[in-house]
Amino acid sequence: MQLFPRLSLVAAAFAAGMSLSGCNGSPTSAAPLPRATAPVILVAGSQRVFSGSDSQTHVYASPAPGQSNYTSASTFTGTTMIAKAASGSPAAWDVNQVVHYTVTQPAKSGTQALTADTDTYENQTMSASATTIAQIASKETATANDVSAGLAGGGPYTLTTTSSTTNIDPVTIVFPLQTGLTTTEPLARASQESQTDRNAGGAQPPPSYAYITAQSSTFANDGSFSINPRTYSNGDKRTLTENANGTAKQTDTTNPYDETISLATLSGAAYVIPVSITNTSGVTKSYDAADWYPGAALAPAPLELRSVTIKGPASSLPSACSGATALPNVVEIDTTQTTLNVFGSYTTETQQAFNSNGIDDCIVRSTTTKNYSVTTGLLTETLTDTYTQILKSETSPSATLRKQSSVAERLSKGALS
Repeated sequence: MQLFPRLSLVAAAFAAGMSLSGCNGSPTSAAPLPRATAPVILVAGSQRVFSGSDSQTHVYASPAPGQSNYTSASTFTGTTMIAKAASGSPAAWDVNQVVHYTVTQPAKSGTQALTADTDTYENQTMSASATTIAQIASKETATANDVSAGLAGGGPYTLTTTSSTTNIDPVTIVFPLQTGLTTTEPLARASQESQTDRNAGGAQPPPSYAYITAQSSTFANDGSFSINPRTYSNGDKRTLTENANGTAKQTDTTNPYDETISLATLSGAAYVIPVSITNTSGVTKSYDAADWYPGAALAPAPLELRSVTIKGPASSLPSACSGATALPNVVEIDTTQTTLNVFGSYTTETQQAFNSNGIDDCIVRSTTTKNYSVTTGLLTETLTDTYTQILKSETSPSATLRKQSSVAERLSKGALS
């Protein structure tokens, strides 16, 4: 991608010895031209303080006895610190984010976040006119209240998850941001995850409740994935594979359980999804589930897609961003993502991020996940998540770097030509 083509051509002309003429036709000395300067995005010692809210609404299609629709909600505060990464890290920079949640509406099932400590490892590459940030890997330790485990007795339980992810294709963004540019973000990654679930006395949930203790996953850019193995607290080990065409298989390697999801096929005028399940008693049953994929058709290709569009300069922030710190040269970045998990869920997500040279002034995100029965294809639950994050303060060791970034943004818009 070439930035500032007109400025580059003019600068090249002067480098070749050309001069401008005055009104009388005589040569005059050329006035100095502004040059595009690559903005500095990662500055060691920079700190950002933010806050926000996160709520989830659960709506069940056919609530079970004792089950009811509900909304859970939390507020949160967090800090982001930028530092040079420690020796041996996967990239040169460590962007550390620590978040603490305060529950305002308790969940009735599932988990509810308590803390998250995330390190994102990034490289910063600068040329004369552009800076590229590449996200290489990340690691995270997160805690949550395991509400579902508590329903089994002996709670409350705190679920602690430790994970690490390596992006097989680095996720990159180029600054200054180019208005109108749309890119498809690479999703290929490999991750390792382990979990513990304990109450205040150090005991885990009763055997009637099994949780995932560890898993190793690999995802491809087309949304296909492999989990091998997934280990549960009851000792079960499973392998899961989802292929790009929408076929999938889940196998328990310690007990006789097997689930096979075949290619959607026409049955009369409509598609059905053939499913075969062998239960723990060794009995196999076959089903023709109603096609719950988008458009009641074949599985979409790719199964997972994340698209990022640089919408352009934002003259104001939406009302949801009220209270955010005023930053110069804010640009709106819109992201959409769809994810089909053939094992029973479809997720759509939209996000507006208002960014000033790598600093998120405000993020507004909405995510909807629809869960389905794999044997019938019927909708079982709709989960809607609403997330807002606003910047409260931002400090940097050098005000000069902020000024430099501001000049680069204005150059990118032609304001200093």
